[in-house]
Amino acid sequence: MKSSTFAQVLSLITILIACKKTPDPPIVSTKVEFSAVIIDTVKATWAITSSAILTLGQTPIIDHGFCWGTNPLPDLSSSFSSQGAVTEPREFSYYLSELIPQTIYYIRSYARTTQVIYYSDQLDFTTVELLLPAVSTSIVTHATSSSAKCGGVVSSDGNGIVSSRGVCWNISGNPTLSNALGISSDGSGTGTYLSEVTNLIPQTNYFIAAYVTNEKGTSYGTIKSFTTPLPCGQLTLLYEGQEYNTVMIGAQCWFKENLNVGSRVDGGQNQDPTNSIIEKYCFNNDEANCDTYGGLYQWDELMRNSSVPGTQGICPDGWHIPSVDDWTILTDFLGGELVAGTKLKSTTGWFDNGNGTNISGFTGLPNGNRGNDGNFNDLTKLAYFWSSSEAGASEAWNSKLHFDSETVTSYNSFKTNGFAVRCLQDD
Repeated sequence: MKSSTFAQVLSLITILIACKKTPDPPIVSTKVEFSAVIIDTVKATWAITSSAILTLGQTPIIDHGFCWGTNPLPDLSSSFSSQGAVTEPREFSYYLSELIPQTIYYIRSYARTTQVIYYSDQLDFTTVELLLPAVSTSIVTHATSSSAKCGGVVSSDGNGIVSSRGVCWNISGNPTLSNALGISSDGSGTGTYLSEVTNLIPQTNYFIAAYVTNEKGTSYGTIKSFTTPLPCGQLTLLYEGQEYNTVMIGAQCWFKENLNVGSRVDGGQNQDPTNSIIEKYCFNNDEANCDTYGGLYQWDELMRNSSVPGTQGICPDGWHIPSVDDWTILTDFLGGELVAGTKLKSTTGWFDNGNGTNISGFTGLPNGNRGNDGNFNDLTKLAYFWSSSEAGASEAWNSKLHFDSETVTSYNSFKTNGFAVRCLQDD
């Protein structure tokens, strides 16, 4: 009896186990699935497209990409990109080039396995009209006897690809790529660029224009003209009614005289850098001393409220207030600060026969200074020259020549002192 009952229970358990539902296996896609193809940018000769593989299917994908053409349902017999194997869902994009302007194109993404090629739904787009690009010519700067700087701004690619840009120049007018004496090549694409204009002849009038080229052709900016000056050393400048000679020392072109511009103010008052008038001190409030030694300037006045080393300040266009680094280049070229002073000093005018050799041609005169207390000091004994480099909120660096020494010494002094200024030509 017990044996029969046990058999019945065992049979019931077996039936219950057999009737328990087996879990459904996970659903696995048997094919590749894509997101929609998107055209991110459309131009006349190019476009950017993107898509995504959402599911991989059961067979490894050995290549994927886009196929496109002017006929519907493009496939791998049309133009296509090959973007490699895929091991997980991913987004991908491509740059379509060499398209025909104003043409309808059809595009699909694809994924290729060893057995089959899958394609996404089709998208069509139309390329736009190809136009000439647009460029404007920048102003000409840094003109020397043999070179200058110019450039341009490419404001439109004309719906194509800007393959080249630059400036071209000649002496006959209306410069183009076909009649230019010189052409610069300054990269590609839109935006601002700077051009080096080289191999120029002194005292010659040049015409210059920016150019830009795409598949449609070449466009030009407004024609500008400029005249190359004489070389440094032969060059003289008329600035604010005063004539200045120049001297080449090493690779630097310096004024040969101290700057003497502006209206004289009394030594007992501070100069006002916020007004539009350049103000100067003359030693002992005597205009004749400005004629001989140049003006004396407070630092904020000569910098015109700038604090940038190498700024133009009160110098003419194309020239700047020398920085500490500029003064170091000068003294290093002359053998260093310990001996450069004699080479920079004039051959006459220094106290107690402390004259220099002036083999540099700099002709440094003992201009003295206006102290920050309003008094004038050291005429014929010392020469003080401002740099454009700050040494703190209230001080700036200067270079000094001495009647009793061969040296050039660098000091940081209160900006309210009145020192001389020499202008240095821009690079």
